[in-house]
Amino acid sequence: MDLIIDGGASTYKYAIYKKGKLYREDESVGANFMHGLESVSFSGIKEKKSIENIYLFGAGIRETDDNSELIALVKRSFPNHKSVYVNNDLEIVALAFSDQSECMVGILGTGSNAALAKSGKMKKNIIAGGYIIGDQGSGFKIGKKVLQYYIENQFSQAEEKKFRKEYGYDKLEVVKAIYASDNHKRFVASFSKFVNVLKPKTRKKILSREFYKFFRNAGKQIKGSEKLPYNFVGSIAAVYEKELRQEAKKQGIKINKIIKSPFERIDTIYSYIKANF
Repeated sequence: MDLIIDGGASTYKYAIYKKGKLYREDESVGANFMHGLESVSFSGIKEKKSIENIYLFGAGIRETDDNSELIALVKRSFPNHKSVYVNNDLEIVALAFSDQSECMVGILGTGSNAALAKSGKMKKNIIAGGYIIGDQGSGFKIGKKVLQYYIENQFSQAEEKKFRKEYGYDKLEVVKAIYASDNHKRFVASFSKFVNVLKPKTRKKILSREFYKFFRNAGKQIKGSEKLPYNFVGSIAAVYEKELRQEAKKQGIKINKIIKSPFERIDTIYSYIKANF
């Protein structure tokens, strides 16, 4: 059996192939591998003893880093492994769009990232910066802006009432809850959906500003990227596709495809892996 894992900060999805055909897909609670391996677990995968080849693509993994501890963890988790391959989650996005020539691929989910790809191969990726100094256009940054509006009394009375009804936090309680959470990034990002409750003008302002910052950051780090078509994956890209395409158009950028998960094109990914890895 072959196992493909797409490890995001909020969830990781996995697909198991048996004799070249998709056997099972599922998901579990994710983790950012840059933040340590303590929260990384493959306990939900029941077929561990039957899996031989593992292809792990995860948030925070870099090919240039020493990934020996992660590889050792994977090998312990799958005792009958024959091969283990690890790389960052941008690569699996590039593989999902391997049927396209040179393009930009982007992730807009809990976090954000972007890279230049050509026929399935990553050529150059940006330094995303993480949720503290980067992650422009991500669920975290949108959720953070929602919380700032709430705490700074920028909500209307109706919006504030809806926020309290939805989440049950007053302003001091929500601040305490952020610092008490096990995963600050995931917790803050969970508030991003409340942007849909806000007045259309406020909603548009928050989303367009964050997406503008995403394109600007990518353009500064990868020269000429604004001339290439973009392909996106991620919950934020999928849910706010209209606003993302509108901002791209304002910046003179073309967007080809937007999908929620690379696994929407899992057969394309698997075929590329078996032919090239």
